[in-house]
Amino acid sequence: MMKFFHWIKDNPFLAVLALLALTATIFAVITLWRFTGFSTFDSSTGVIGDTFGIMNPFIAIAAALITFAAFWVQFKANEEMIRENRKQQAISRFYEMLAIHRENIKELKWIQNIYSTKNSNFRLLKRPEEETIEKNGRQIFLHHLIEFTLTYDILGVLAPNQKAIQRVQRAYSIYYFGIDDEIFNYGMRNAIYQALTDGNIKSFSSTIKKIFKGKIKSTESQEMNNIIQTLFQYRKFFISQPPFFGHFDDLDNYYRHLFLMVKTVANEDEKYLPPDEKTNLLKILRAQLSTREQIMLFYNWFSGFGYEWEEESKDGNHFFTKYRMIHNIMPHLMVPFSTNDKDYDKALSKFVRYFAHCESIYLFGTKDDPIFEFEKNDIHHKFKYNK
Repeated sequence: MMKFFHWIKDNPFLAVLALLALTATIFAVITLWRFTGFSTFDSSTGVIGDTFGIMNPFIAIAAALITFAAFWVQFKANEEMIRENRKQQAISRFYEMLAIHRENIKELKWIQNIYSTKNSNFRLLKRPEEETIEKNGRQIFLHHLIEFTLTYDILGVLAPNQKAIQRVQRAYSIYYFGIDDEIFNYGMRNAIYQALTDGNIKSFSSTIKKIFKGKIKSTESQEMNNIIQTLFQYRKFFISQPPFFGHFDDLDNYYRHLFLMVKTVANEDEKYLPPDEKTNLLKILRAQLSTREQIMLFYNWFSGFGYEWEEESKDGNHFFTKYRMIHNIMPHLMVPFSTNDKDYDKALSKFVRYFAHCESIYLFGTKDDPIFEFEKNDIHHKFKYNK
């Protein structure tokens, strides 16, 4: 009944027509039955039934309008039910995919070795139950971040004048797919593993330098030695997954499913899932990602391998800007924006200058709702939004 009244409210013209038709019918009946004395029936008017026949059009119009109203109310109710069902299906599908994403996270692992602090050469503990611990889930992205950063630093020695984006592309390629097989052959892989296991930094350093021989002016440069030393300091988790082996097999499914989740929500018809509800669902997904995961996701895009996350064309994907999937990244923790002196302000300033030309940042961001979280807390380093 309430829907019927809502229909009258939304369609006043049709409601007035129906009311006029009913009023005309009632007025005519009263007149013809001489309740007002305006008319009489005699042989010239025909039988009463013939006279009442002229009332049929008015009754028919009113009945048609009321019938249409009833059908229209039912049609809108069905349409609303379909829309609500489609919305619930989209939301249910999202949570099903979120459950799968959580399982994918649990399956990610990194075996970390533990060393005896009493032994000067850091050999593995003898008791098997104390030799290794298995790290699962999002905590392993610390290890991934360290490996990628050190690979980036090595390439800085190889080509110090190379542009940042080219260096990131090459570093991510090595980190994600591994170094070229013709360079990084099985013997070298085994030598790295053995050096890490034995705690032999000389052997480890010698092998690393062989890999990059001919690509830097001097493999004996102090900068190269410092990087190798840093790599070796993290050997406790590089033993199980030595550097430069690649992580495609481990992470490919993780990134593909994560992208599919965002794309599924973003591409849902707004008639069934409004923009604000899409944003709320993807906020839930982003809350599952640690800051390190978001940084590695940024590298995945910045390197060009995951270019579909944020595309330049207006009709392309804008998952980073429109849906804020890397909202929590911190530029001072990221290459190529971090500085040697670890200056927070300089890193943020470099980041803002680098992406100042990005149209989608200004298209989807505002002063009250900036693209990145650090903009809310920093009074200087933020994008100059028009609204």
